Amino acid sequence: MSRFPRAARWLAMLTLPALTLAGAQAQPARHGPPSPTASPPTAPTPATPPPEILHLALQAQPTDAPPTILAASPATWPSTCLGLAPPGAVCAQALTHGWILTLGAPHDIPTTIHVGGGIAIVSPGP
Repeated sequence: MSRFPRAARWLAMLTLPALTLAGAQAQPARHGPPSPTASPPTAPTPATPPPEILHLALQAQPTDAPPTILAASPATWPSTCLGLAPPGAVCAQALTHGWILTLGAPHDIPTTIHVGGGIAIVSPGP
């Protein structure tokens, strides 16, 4: 008989009781229904988009007067077309994080702009 099987048996005999004892720790008694699992904390949504997002939005819709941010909300789109794919466009199918901004300037109609992935696309309508 070779020495390897005998050594393996000794190793198993010595390690299994140690592992069993290490895993057998006393747990406090619990009374009542199990507590619900805590959800992970969510990051607060910033109220204002980062400056680089505003810069891209202003480049997409130049106006004479400085625009006012009427609404801003973070968004995630399923493709790089930011939810505004023109007919026949080919867009990469990748989650793209960005912002939807509604800008307004005096005497102008408010404009909605989707900004994400380093590009800004003006929404064609309301």
